[in-house]
Amino acid sequence: MGNINSQFIMSTLIIVLGYIIKKYNIITEKDGEALTKIILNVTLPAMVINSTSTLNFDLSLGLMPLFAISYGLIITIFAIFFFRKQNRIDRGMFSMLMPGFSVGLFAYPFVEAILDSKALNYTAMFDIGNSFTVFVMAYSLGSFFSSESFSLDFKSIFRPLTRSIPLNVYSITLILSIARLHYPAPLMNIAQTVSKANMPLSFLVMGIFLSFRIESRHWVNIFKVLGARYLIGITVSLLLYFTLPFNEVLRKIILICFVLPPPITMMAFAVKFNYNKQFVGMLINMANVMSYILLWMIFNIVS
Repeated sequence: MGNINSQFIMSTLIIVLGYIIKKYNIITEKDGEALTKIILNVTLPAMVINSTSTLNFDLSLGLMPLFAISYGLIITIFAIFFFRKQNRIDRGMFSMLMPGFSVGLFAYPFVEAILDSKALNYTAMFDIGNSFTVFVMAYSLGSFFSSESFSLDFKSIFRPLTRSIPLNVYSITLILSIARLHYPAPLMNIAQTVSKANMPLSFLVMGIFLSFRIESRHWVNIFKVLGARYLIGITVSLLLYFTLPFNEVLRKIILICFVLPPPITMMAFAVKFNYNKQFVGMLINMANVMSYILLWMIFNIVS
């Protein structure tokens, strides 16, 4: 438990550092966006290669994407009905923020630092399903309510999936593992070195994007979205943790992933669909803080 708390203290200090260097204009949010791209396209894939190179595929691992997709489908249906009394634009924005999790930027650093490589394998498999949830379900919700004349553009929905470097790395690693093949040694050496930057960079980016400035009229809706999101996430994760007939590592990752914040991709969706970017950014910031506290509690309890 001491190791967990010391890890969270160190993580908090790195996040505070990110906030301070942004506050004093040493680095800007624009720089933070560039760092986010480096994390998602370089350090995260390197960590996936490094941590899952010895992956032994089994049924429990194969179920992780299904858990992510099934939960995404349930929460999507819930959002459509829960926000039905809102105006069309707010309904789309609120609903879009319900499914999907920030696995790459939020879960990986903690799982990497506190749990083991087996836990990282389960996290990677969950994120495969989560990518589908984000780019199909959340994207479709945002697109549908953003305009009176909706047309389902499959090219716009599935193009991000095919261009997602983390998802492609997950898929290639999974295929190699099933075929009992391995990445070449030089690539593994590079991945091992680069992956060490993933955790500190992720926490630094969290601090850079940390902000709590928003119009007071939006607070009620922020708490409405976050309240529904976390209440369902905590309830479902606890139910699965105590009832699933699988190993404890799988159940821990379910418990962790279902309380993660919305992914930073939601900001890109907000821009694309002309939603309130300040609202979406503030909600993600609040969710980051809430998830951080919940993860600290979960890691202390389950460990």
